[in-house]
Amino acid sequence: MGGGRNLGSKWSGGFKAAVEATSEVFPLQDGFFGQIGRTGKVAEHRQIFSSDPLATYNEFKNLITRGAVSSDETNVTNGASFRFSDGSRVTTRWKSSSASGGSPVVEIWSNDSVLAPYQKVHYERID
Repeated sequence: MGGGRNLGSKWSGGFKAAVEATSEVFPLQDGFFGQIGRTGKVAEHRQIFSSDPLATYNEFKNLITRGAVSSDETNVTNGASFRFSDGSRVTTRWKSSSASGGSPVVEIWSNDSVLAPYQKVHYERID
């Protein structure tokens, strides 16, 4: 037993704490998670590669939405929407409508200066 009290306090900081915890596992680069998408044309479109994209997506989703409340203000197909007390939002979809085969995706609208104001992260398979 143990760690529960400290872990609980770690998440009490809202979005800022969620970003901090997420960046410990998925490092930030210039305010973005992952690397720029295949086309390289839009900096906000990112990719994280994994041998198990769904598991990686679930790990990321669980970290970045800690401390958020579920929000039904948008009708999200194949996922959910979350809101933080500072107004930051996260939308998660276990299956997207992307051309890359419906990979899982997380969209982040940030009010925290550490992150870019918007980013969309796809989780892609790498062998």
